[in-house]
Amino acid sequence: MSRRGFTLVESVVALPSALLIVGIIVATLGGITKMIARTATDGRLEGLIVSERLRREIWEARQIIYPTLENPEFAAPCLLIRTLEGDLVLYSLQGRQLVREKLFANEGSVRTVIAAGVDRFKVRRLGGRRPVLRLGMVFGQSVAIVSAAPLSGLRDGTCDQGSDAPPSDEEELG
Repeated sequence: MSRRGFTLVESVVALPSALLIVGIIVATLGGITKMIARTATDGRLEGLIVSERLRREIWEARQIIYPTLENPEFAAPCLLIRTLEGDLVLYSLQGRQLVREKLFANEGSVRTVIAAGVDRFKVRRLGGRRPVLRLGMVFGQSVAIVSAAPLSGLRDGTCDQGSDAPPSDEEELG
């Protein structure tokens, strides 16, 4: 005699076990989704990525055009650099978006939003023994990112003046 299906005892044991496994999977996926949503709106991750992109582009730049060395205590609201190819790249805050605009020598420009939800963006150029650009960004009420990009790789030779005293983070973003 061939047996088809499950007995009542097998069904009673198998069904709760299967429901328990499905419940664990759903709870885990829900937690992961909440974590991703919180990180996406937080600004920390986006701020760190933008900060690293700016640092890399500054490191690879041929010249920092603005802010200048003449006024190192002034925190500028934008950054203008010349790339190795000779193009100009402008970073500025437009509304609550940090915008990167690449100005080609003879072909117009390309505008890209690289961060949204930015409340403040400041750049300060400091000279001295180790010249740096200090970058400050504020996302919302709770996330402030301040980083420094070394200028020792610049090819324009203008990295040898300015103040050695770095400003505080509050000064930087104020």
